[in-house]
Amino acid sequence: MTGRHRRLTGGADLRLDPARRRGEAIEIEVTGGVRILAANDLGAMASWVMFEQEDWYEPEHGWLRRLVRPGWRVLDTAPGCGILPATLTGRVGPSGAVLACDPLPAGHARLQAIRAGNRLDPLTPLLARIASPEETGAAQPATTLDRLAADHGPFELVRLGSDPLAMLAGSRRLLESSRPILVLPIGPADGGSAGEAGLLLQEHGYALHHLLPGFGAAAPLDAGFLDDFTTNLIACPLERQAGLAERGLLAHAEELARAELDVPPLPGPLAPGWPDLVRRIEAGLAAGLPLPARIAWTGRLVRAWLGGLRDFVDLMDRPARLTTLAALLAATGARGAALEAMRPLLHLLQAGQLRLDEPFLPILPRADQAGDADGPARWELAMAADAPETAELGLIHATARLVAHSGFHGGAFLYPWLNRYRHSRAFTPELERRRQLFARRLGEAQGFEPSPAMLRSRNARFAQIPRRAA
Repeated sequence: MTGRHRRLTGGADLRLDPARRRGEAIEIEVTGGVRILAANDLGAMASWVMFEQEDWYEPEHGWLRRLVRPGWRVLDTAPGCGILPATLTGRVGPSGAVLACDPLPAGHARLQAIRAGNRLDPLTPLLARIASPEETGAAQPATTLDRLAADHGPFELVRLGSDPLAMLAGSRRLLESSRPILVLPIGPADGGSAGEAGLLLQEHGYALHHLLPGFGAAAPLDAGFLDDFTTNLIACPLERQAGLAERGLLAHAEELARAELDVPPLPGPLAPGWPDLVRRIEAGLAAGLPLPARIAWTGRLVRAWLGGLRDFVDLMDRPARLTTLAALLAATGARGAALEAMRPLLHLLQAGQLRLDEPFLPILPRADQAGDADGPARWELAMAADAPETAELGLIHATARLVAHSGFHGGAFLYPWLNRYRHSRAFTPELERRRQLFARRLGEAQGFEPSPAMLRSRNARFAQIPRRAA
């Protein structure tokens, strides 16, 4: 734990439930009404994230919940805290099945408790380590994906664990017979793993994709942006791509290539006619065009803007346009670049000089305002009349979500701004949960306050009349 984190936590009581010991297992309700076991400790990132977002931070979770259909059979070899297998169990229904493999007894026991506590009969926890065929004869018992498919399959969806290449080495029959969609925990930080996995899967008729957050859809690796925030790749059999494209879940490579040919020249961020251009951007992001056209149009626009700037600071005197550019970067998967674009905006916010006199797109849609939490983001145009509040709340939310996927690593800088807008009509339950989490961590409150926004949360039962710290 860093010294800065120790100063932020101080001697604060970080128990979610003050009537129980810190670290003891308690239930946190997440999307779908499922209760997940977590430590009674807001110093634990998993507990913080689940309470703050009432979900897990990986955007692929929402995509997978939209993907899975009743009757599907799902294999999850990286169940973690259990959110994804538990919520997918609700999607497969009684005619489907979810097999969740955890190699550790503690994780296996947690999955068993989640199954029993939520009455998730289609969920089957399995104590097993998945390895390559060469490892299965080692001292520690292990199995392969092919053996699991033979015993429990076929599977329509498989999520791989921390060593996907070793798992894929034991998946030949699975890939050839079941033809499942795969989720691989691979990002740019994993060096050549994406290339190795891509070549192996290409031999079996698969193509690698990544999720474009603002579109709620997967796209080929050469579409949009792949940056250090990417943590998962999606491998899809070629014959299943058309069906996913019809459902708005995937942009087909051929359709993207055709859409690129139809994209006209696009102006830079300092071109005249801004209100008309930003409305065109909003229409493109809000499903005004077919999915491949929206992705191609937005990607071309972002590249045109970036090519016309020396640095994001060039737009400091046009913060509405800089905000819109950050929104486009985040939507197309360039979340690292979006953070760089946000730095001048944060500087203006801290100096009290964030003034917007043009329409703009918020950097991220504000939490809890996108309707279906598992659907694609809904981007709404913000007008100058409510620009300061919309921009500042959106910037605060995006900072917490993009820096480390949650407010867990957020500094005390965010807290005063959350307090400033706590009575705003636009202040959402997630922003209120984040505000109260900061108050707990800073030692300014010993319990959760039953404010109106907090009481609209799934976990309002943890709220109590606050006792101010001495």
